[in-house]
Amino acid sequence: MFRYEEEFQFALGLVKEAASRLFVPAFNSPKVVEQKVSSSDLVTETDKAIEQLISSRVRERFPEHGFIGEETVPEDGKVQFDGRPTWIVDPIDGTMNFVHRFPHTCIVIGFTVDKTVEFGVIYNPVLDDLYTGRRGHGAELNGFPIRSN
Repeated sequence: MFRYEEEFQFALGLVKEAASRLFVPAFNSPKVVEQKVSSSDLVTETDKAIEQLISSRVRERFPEHGFIGEETVPEDGKVQFDGRPTWIVDPIDGTMNFVHRFPHTCIVIGFTVDKTVEFGVIYNPVLDDLYTGRRGHGAELNGFPIRSN
């Protein structure tokens, strides 16, 4: 049994919820886009909404856990990454692809304890590809084992 199975199953539910409620409806719709640092570093209202959804669900269920999101920066500009369980989220990895409706974009959730990655969940709702990896248990694509060459 995986030590962080509860958190892992929760993350699976989070990516599916964020995809069905926010990502999929926005994918083929016009988008409000802002530049961050450069013209190739974009953020959409959907990025922000997905991150807000995931962070609020995590804080409700696991109030003692840390949360690091790509789109939110603490007021002091310093991200707190200590040994406590921490969720690390990129609400839309491949925002440029998302904006241009290219299907290679996804929602990413990582989970660490003592600064060690325990699992990762990557979901591409356009292609319905779900990649998962759990420390000590390998990686899967849509429930089938995968490995690098």
